Amino acid sequence: MTSSAWTDGRTLAYVLLPDGRDLQEILLREGLAWFVAIAPNVARREAYRAAEAHARAAKRGVWAQPEYTPTPAEQLTPRDTGFRQVVGTVTHVEHRADWAILRLAPGVELTLPRGSTAPASFAGKHVVARGWLTAYKNGLRMRITDPTMLETLP
Repeated sequence: MTSSAWTDGRTLAYVLLPDGRDLQEILLREGLAWFVAIAPNVARREAYRAAEAHARAAKRGVWAQPEYTPTPAEQLTPRDTGFRQVVGTVTHVEHRADWAILRLAPGVELTLPRGSTAPASFAGKHVVARGWLTAYKNGLRMRITDPTMLETLP
């Protein structure tokens, strides 16, 4: 059984097993998947985030592998595209008409839709972002699709 929505040319779905358990939640809890929130399928994001946190704390699955730790923004090159976790300090916040841009390092920036969070509050903060890095103007850009895709570190 599934519940799904169409977005950006893809079908996003919640997959339930015959016994009613949520397949995504099982995979996340076992460390076999990454939590990703993409609107409009965000209804289960808190449960999914908690399931991933459980796997991370237990160092289960991908969370036991050192190659899956966040990459420091300063170490990225324009070839480092694809799904990533990136860690860095927000050095600059820029406001555009529809977006806010958070710079983590020269050539590495995060974009947030305006109104999704308070971008100015990230200035000087150490953050971990997850999502898809794409090449942009000789650098890299990651579009943050949901506030849960960006964590502030202590």
